[in-house]
Amino acid sequence: GPRITRITGAVLARGVPAVIALRLLPMAPHVVIAIAAGAVRLSFRDFMVGSAVVSLPLALALTILGGTFMDAGVGARTWLTVGLAALAMVATSAWLLRGIVRRANIER
Repeated sequence: GPRITRITGAVLARGVPAVIALRLLPMAPHVVIAIAAGAVRLSFRDFMVGSAVVSLPLALALTILGGTFMDAGVGARTWLTVGLAALAMVATSAWLLRGIVRRANIER
């Protein structure tokens, strides 16, 4: 319908930021996002850059946290830090996605 058309237009118009927002939101598996990006004909470059921007810091964070959790003293402070970081990522990506869709509505 018209809502999907607006979202598709916003994703195509915003490319990399749209991919970053979609990758950060825990709403669909990465495979589904990749298939949807192909279905709306998002450029390969935008898809790869957006995916790398999200994946590289995430891989680094998981590596660091993995090393931290291997230590015997995983305390409340570590869990609080992890939880706040996850909350910040989700909130930021939701804010980005909302702005992208809002701009698409204005430009319509």
